[in-house]
Amino acid sequence: MQIGLNFVTPLWTGGASRQANRVQTTGLLGSLRWWYEALVRGLGGYACDPTGDHRCLAEKGLCSACQVFGATGQAKAFRLSLEQTRMASQRPYGLTDDVVRSRRAGRDGQPARYYFPEGLLGQAGFSVLPRLPNDTATPNLLLSLLEFIRRYAALGAKTNLGYGLFEWITSPAELEQAPKLSQQVESRATARAGNNPLWPDLRRMFFATVQLPKPWSAVGFVDFKNDLRMAVRTSPVIQGDVPDPRDQDRLRHFLLGTVRENPNQASKIKMALLPGMQTLRVWGWVPEQLPGRLSRDVILDLLHGQIGALGKVEWREYASTRDTVGQFNAPVLYLDSLMQ
Repeated sequence: MQIGLNFVTPLWTGGASRQANRVQTTGLLGSLRWWYEALVRGLGGYACDPTGDHRCLAEKGLCSACQVFGATGQAKAFRLSLEQTRMASQRPYGLTDDVVRSRRAGRDGQPARYYFPEGLLGQAGFSVLPRLPNDTATPNLLLSLLEFIRRYAALGAKTNLGYGLFEWITSPAELEQAPKLSQQVESRATARAGNNPLWPDLRRMFFATVQLPKPWSAVGFVDFKNDLRMAVRTSPVIQGDVPDPRDQDRLRHFLLGTVRENPNQASKIKMALLPGMQTLRVWGWVPEQLPGRLSRDVILDLLHGQIGALGKVEWREYASTRDTVGQFNAPVLYLDSLMQ
């Protein structure tokens, strides 16, 4: 199967050199697996953490994700190969400098700085070859998974800065003929105890798209990232429910990331400006267990308010009255609604 992706914001799949001068398929596979694990858990199945101590081993049985993406002693169910590229090194949002300074001051009183290195912008063609003869289900699953990511998220790393948005060069015919994504995931999802409540799960995620009143610049984008941090830091509700300042710091770092810890902690809230700079996509997950034992609804209400204040927003969230399409209390129906 041949697929073509047109990256409309730069793709970042930097390797050990921390340079993104070529497409690393391992980075794409990592994104695909991450989202597949979240969908499997969201539909009631078990997916291990492949980087953790309890990752699957072939001789002890494989979780739903390892059956597709491989594990120690077990090859992937497919091979993804880069066939051709028409890509050029570029920073997102038309930037010519890798540093953007926010108009908002950081905690040290200095303008907060964000780094936007060059990624790869343009078209990339891939082939998907299943490991077993006559296996059409695995390529179909990858296509449907890519379509989910195309609609709501991004591929590769640095997605919290807007990298990795893509469109199909030509929508694959197999995608139109494939079963619903929910059916494909549910048919492979094996129920089993052991999912960590801190792991990504579709039922704990939100997806928001905001139509901005006017186009933003990169400065407006990083300003809003700072505004979110400030909102979490100064929220009277959070300060009332989490009175310990140390827990407040842990909560903010847990949700929005930090470079002050070793290792760095990635943000759970991602965002990107779509081409045209007038549509903002925000997505992420808020686990049930939060520092300070804060209710996740407090955080989601805060995020919903901050994002909704920007403009007309479409908000998707499982089993929530905040959802602008409807309240879906069955995971399969919710996923179906996301893919309509």
